[in-house]
Amino acid sequence: MKKNLILCCLLTGLATTSYHDAFAAKSPGKKIRMYKYKNAEGVTVVKDYLPAEVVPKGYTIVDKYGNSIEVVAPVQTKEEKAAEQKRLKLAKQEELKIHAQLKRDNELLRQFTTTEDLIRARENQLNSIRVEIGIRASNTNRIKRQLKTYQEKAAGFERRGQPVPKALLDNIEISLKQIADSDQFITNKNDEQDKVTARFDIDIKRFDELNAQRKRRMAANAAQRKLNSRYSFRCDDLSKCAKAWQLAQLYAKDHATGRIELITDTLIITEKPRKDMDLSLSFTRIPDRENNVEIRLDVYCRDNAAGKSLCASGKVAAIKEGMAAYIKSHL
Repeated sequence: MKKNLILCCLLTGLATTSYHDAFAAKSPGKKIRMYKYKNAEGVTVVKDYLPAEVVPKGYTIVDKYGNSIEVVAPVQTKEEKAAEQKRLKLAKQEELKIHAQLKRDNELLRQFTTTEDLIRARENQLNSIRVEIGIRASNTNRIKRQLKTYQEKAAGFERRGQPVPKALLDNIEISLKQIADSDQFITNKNDEQDKVTARFDIDIKRFDELNAQRKRRMAANAAQRKLNSRYSFRCDDLSKCAKAWQLAQLYAKDHATGRIELITDTLIITEKPRKDMDLSLSFTRIPDRENNVEIRLDVYCRDNAAGKSLCASGKVAAIKEGMAAYIKSHL
């Protein structure tokens, strides 16, 4: 009975090590590469060889511990490749469109201060076009009067049965061409007026939107600055500010869940949150022109539902609001 028990234990030990030992024996000194894929039944399997029928479906290369080394995507069909190319093309077009809009937004905000500035710029451009149309129309009327004179002279020659002189015919042809060119010029300028008006209508609407966004940001920033003032400590004495910065380091050690990763003259940063209940603290030291110093605290949580809930909790609010009081009480 005792011998059977010993034999059983030995077999169990061998079983637990046989997986790694087998691969170590198969490829001594080499990195083991395995293939993880789904078989025909949809079951995930890991083997040391890759069936040919699996290659088009995609697979993952793993090490002997099951850690992923490389993911090989499924082979795309012609239809899938065409759809992917179309998607990339549309994405590129959208990217160019966004870039062009950002460029135009920057130009609008750089060139104009108010909507009235845009309206004045529009009227200046339209007036310039109107002046060009007026000058060309006046010239056209002059040419038409001249043409009428040429035509009357030509009619006189025809009534007398005499040939119309070539120079007179040339003048009539030139005048007709000048009138046609002027009419086309005026038509183009009228179209240009319409385009200028349409473009400025778009710009004015966009400028108003950008102004509204800017006002909202300014209001939000003012509210944020007011809120941040609750989570900051100000000092105007160099020795006190130096000690306050040391106290901020102690506060970070006491309240962050991770260790301090960075300490400089202007920054104290602890490890980023790794678990749902982890907290990361960041202190910023901000001097002003009058040698005053503001020490500002920011608290960070994980970027998920649990983390957001934690950052909105009373626990975090207490940490933020308690920083200034802690420094004051220990100075």
